[in-house]
Amino acid sequence: MIEKKIVVLGGLYQGKHEYIRKNYLDQANSLAVDLAMLQELQKQYLDGTADAGKAGLLKLLAAMPDHRVLFFDSTQWLQDKLLKYNLLQPPFWDWMLGLLSHSELRMTLIFCIDELGCGMIPTEREARLFREQHGRWLQWAAAEADAVIRLVAGLTLALK
Repeated sequence: MIEKKIVVLGGLYQGKHEYIRKNYLDQANSLAVDLAMLQELQKQYLDGTADAGKAGLLKLLAAMPDHRVLFFDSTQWLQDKLLKYNLLQPPFWDWMLGLLSHSELRMTLIFCIDELGCGMIPTEREARLFREQHGRWLQWAAAEADAVIRLVAGLTLALK
């Protein structure tokens, strides 16, 4: 079961990873979710074959003791991979959160997201489309979250 969903956002090099490590990852067993895990879940989503007992991600979590932190790090792969593999669509994330919620494993989900809205608007069409889709996904993630924290220059601001 998902006990808490947290979104940590901010520009590049603003201290997001250090904040997450110090406040969440040092205190629990953590698993950074990589692209292969999400691709596997998306395949099961599209095939309609995954359930809370069979998903490989949940098997990894089950091997961890008591409280688990599931860490989605967009800094590493959001722009390059998630858009390419069409994994930014809210229906997929709704399904994935539902799958995790039905698990009996206690976990906290942390989404680390780069903020793109304060920079220059790119001239390339694909880059603008990505920023638009990224913004929509960020709105969805913030609405789903129990807490939204923005970091600027290593300082935190609780938005939710």
